Amino acid sequence: SDLAVTRSYLGSTINFSVPSNAFTVDTNLDFYQLNTLDVAKQKIGDSPNYVVDALISWVDVNGRVLDADPTRPILVTIQNTSIKANADVYIVIGGNVVKLSPHSDAALQADGATVVSVVDGTAVIKVIRDPQLVVKNITYTVTYNTTNTASGNAPTDSTEYLGDSSATVLGNVGAPILANPGYTFAGWCTVAINVGEACTGTSYAAGSSLPI
Repeated sequence: SDLAVTRSYLGSTINFSVPSNAFTVDTNLDFYQLNTLDVAKQKIGDSPNYVVDALISWVDVNGRVLDADPTRPILVTIQNTSIKANADVYIVIGGNVVKLSPHSDAALQADGATVVSVVDGTAVIKVIRDPQLVVKNITYTVTYNTTNTASGNAPTDSTEYLGDSSATVLGNVGAPILANPGYTFAGWCTVAINVGEACTGTSYAAGSSLPI
């Protein structure tokens, strides 16, 4: 019969559904969430937006780590309120990192895994190998550009923003500040315009909130 295992760690609830006959007889399975993100940050890149770092492990009676039956993959459901829709899912196997792509038919990719779905609060993945699973929210950055400015530099915002957050719009705080004789800095426009032209996009004053 199918085996269902649920583990709760560090704000996540992870359910592993293992179909009957997915493995050879006397295969031992273990599932746990890593309490650090060191491997994820080392392999994928440093970021404050990792949500889950979990490991699935199995070994048969002869000490071998064999793939599960590809027609009977393990279904991994990860629930965490911090997961955002369309978050990135990675697998780490033997030091190799693969970013999984969602497949509408949930077909396994060449690396033996696939993303079934990622919605707010839940990621569902199918696997046939013993991977480390990493979920990382997609982030966005805000870039300030200038056109026809006599001198100065646009400010830089290095913050990584989540998709449902907002950024506080920076003022004329580049080094050195932007300057054009006869003009006073009033804010930013979402489309490129020349000095003195009216904003034909959406204008944002310094200190205002920019939806991401």
